[in-house]
Amino acid sequence: MDNRHIWYRNLIKPAAAASGLIIIYIFMFMLIMEFEGQAEHSNFYDAFYWVVTTITTVGYGDIVFISNTGKLFAMFVQLSGIPLMFGILFALIITPIIEKKIKPNVPSALPRGFNDHIIVCGYNKLIETLIEELDNKKIPYVFLEGDEDKVKELLKRNINAIYGAAYEETALKSANINDAQFLIANLSDEVNANVILAARNISNVDIIAIVENTSNKKYLKYAGATSVISPKEILGRFIGKKASDPFFNRLSGASSFFEGVSLVELSISQNCALIGKTIKNAELTKKSGANIVGIWENGSLKFVVSSDKVIDKNLVLLAVGSYEQLLRLKQILQPTKRKATDNGDENEHVIVLGCGDVGKWVVKTLKDEELRFTAADSHPSIFDDGEYEYFIGNVTDEEVLKKAGVVDASTVAVVMDEDVDVIFATLIARELNPDANIIARANSYGSIENIYRAGASYVAALPIVTGQMLVKMTLKCFERSCTKVEENILLYERIFIEKFTVTNDSELVNKTIGDIDLKNNIGCRVIGILRKEEVITDIVPLFVIKTDDVIAIAGTKQITETFKERYII
Repeated sequence: MDNRHIWYRNLIKPAAAASGLIIIYIFMFMLIMEFEGQAEHSNFYDAFYWVVTTITTVGYGDIVFISNTGKLFAMFVQLSGIPLMFGILFALIITPIIEKKIKPNVPSALPRGFNDHIIVCGYNKLIETLIEELDNKKIPYVFLEGDEDKVKELLKRNINAIYGAAYEETALKSANINDAQFLIANLSDEVNANVILAARNISNVDIIAIVENTSNKKYLKYAGATSVISPKEILGRFIGKKASDPFFNRLSGASSFFEGVSLVELSISQNCALIGKTIKNAELTKKSGANIVGIWENGSLKFVVSSDKVIDKNLVLLAVGSYEQLLRLKQILQPTKRKATDNGDENEHVIVLGCGDVGKWVVKTLKDEELRFTAADSHPSIFDDGEYEYFIGNVTDEEVLKKAGVVDASTVAVVMDEDVDVIFATLIARELNPDANIIARANSYGSIENIYRAGASYVAALPIVTGQMLVKMTLKCFERSCTKVEENILLYERIFIEKFTVTNDSELVNKTIGDIDLKNNIGCRVIGILRKEEVITDIVPLFVIKTDDVIAIAGTKQITETFKERYII
């Protein structure tokens, strides 16, 4: 809604109340003047004159009451005039006018010549990852935002933003839509539909729509969206695959950074024979061919991995290698369990806590995998079409979790809509089943660490999913087209993989990996080097870096930027 409409609406009621009070004072003045025998002043003009001068505390004294009743009335009008004048006139009229004059105007249009950019309609925390990636790759973009405060905040962060309603054609034209690479609709489903219709009426630009409710996908496509993506569906499917992974001889979530070479996260199975051994004694690289480049421990990412680190079920290993090497490592860390359909161990099943917007996709994935699972939710209507075992009840209640089978489950997926519920249910599940593999959903960055502290083995965050999906789609739109969504996305929290080509004037030339010691000096890790057509993943300290080598670095966004500034730029 236009801010001017809000201002007018907020002004109408106080102004109407003040006008009504003034009218009452006028009629009372006329009645008291009649009562005192001052009939010559008992008219509307004198009454209005007296009320205005008295309310404003001017009080010329040319018309006065002589009775006690009149004097009391005059004092009452004077006292009520102070809040009436300063509360309404100044607060709602004078002050806004002054503020409007002195406050800086937010931009409402892009300068001419700003082209080949991405228009993002609507800002929220879900697309922070996209902002970082666009900045890193120096891809021009602008936010079209209908909230002035958000525009100001974005501008303070040196993020291009203009003010305007994204569903209005004039605002889209102000964002140079006909010169844009493509547009991202990131508002509510209903508003996105309007944005798409308006954009399609004036431009053939590709449009990516982020849908909240997956049932609305077809409507946004019908409105004219080139592609519609559902972060909650992708998150649910990812968690479902994570939950079912231990039952199958496969890799899920592997991210390729060189042809034939990937990075993957691997948790430790509760029945892994290596628990209690050090990484050195486990000989993981020797047995699998894959290299351990980092670990997650209680939600903390570390790229400095001591060979004396003891393996336990709370660790998640970051490993690099070919698909076959990584699959061998997975078999070592997560021996494939028998499927329930093969009459396996009755305890080897999955519990899904929460079957809402994300949970329903976890359930669907587990059904597709033909795994034995039990679902629990407090809303009976969710299970109207349920062809599986389920329990109805509060999933943050210990008794409900016991009835659902959390005590004996091998994996628990905690995927409620609210982070506070996820945290509490994770605490209970971990207390009931210390050995369970608990995979949890996070809706905000701020909740991730608390969910890990509550006992989660792995946390999949909705903002990370959305950001990574958009990054993938953005690169595809620039390279080819916006029509295909790649679901095999990197979901790891705070991990960025960057590739850099070593030039002649780089400080890295003829230095060994040990010389630069990135793990300790910067905090990132060299996970692979492409030399001509050979990919090297066994990066030993004595390895010498040469000109034209392509180095793949894994680390946080800030750390990879530090590496780039120090050794590449």
